[in-house]
Amino acid sequence: MRLSGESIKKFMAVYEKKFGNKISKQEAMESAHKLVRLVKIVYGHEAKNRNRSKTSNKNLTKM
Repeated sequence: MRLSGESIKKFMAVYEKKFGNKISKQEAMESAHKLVRLVKIVYGHEAKNRNRSKTSNKNLTKM
């Protein structure tokens, strides 16, 4: 996934505001990509859990 230059600039600004220090464009790109991967993993895991929960609830109502 490629992040736009504008997204990287926004990430750099948020990072500086949150942590109080500036990072390079390269560091911002790497950190932003790691964050995107983490969100995808967590979101994917949550989506699987929701689907399992729906399936379990359907099975319980059939009893």
